[in-house]
Amino acid sequence: VTSLDGRWRRIISLSKKRWDVLQKMKEEYRLVVVLFYYEGLSLRDISDVLNIPIGTVKSRLSRGKEEIRNVLEGGNGNGKI
Repeated sequence: VTSLDGRWRRIISLSKKRWDVLQKMKEEYRLVVVLFYYEGLSLRDISDVLNIPIGTVKSRLSRGKEEIRNVLEGGNGNGKI
């Protein structure tokens, strides 16, 4: 039971860290990241939902992933996170 409790604590901690990172992102990046990774929408679907070109979706997804990567590696992205 103890190892299970420890595992849940790590999962909750990781989930909280992800949420904290997402909350601090620029909204335009956060929306695309959440729709793609958490809601499972395709790039085309995100483009349709947000009414933006698919190239913009790809760009925002890339920039959002870069911000997340910077934070998780100990940096602070563009200074906003």
